[in-house]
Amino acid sequence: MKLKNIVLTLGLALSSLAAGAKPSALKVKVYNAGQDAIFQVTSTIVYGKKDAMLVDGQFQKSKAEAIEVVLLLTVLRRVD
Repeated sequence: MKLKNIVLTLGLALSSLAAGAKPSALKVKVYNAGQDAIFQVTSTIVYGKKDAMLVDGQFQKSKAEAIEVVLLLTVLRRVD
């Protein structure tokens, strides 16, 4: 899973550079559902000043609700 996140981050950074954005303009936050999840999916939130994107959402309802809270806190409060 770590390699996937590195590749994703690198890809987003390169596309940001191509679009003229500063590399530091985007931040990445990783959420892992943990051992108690039915499907151990790692979700990634990529966000900047104005927008956010969730990559690989959770499958289990309780885990999806947890990532929703993390996403809202990240975007609304800019918590790192």
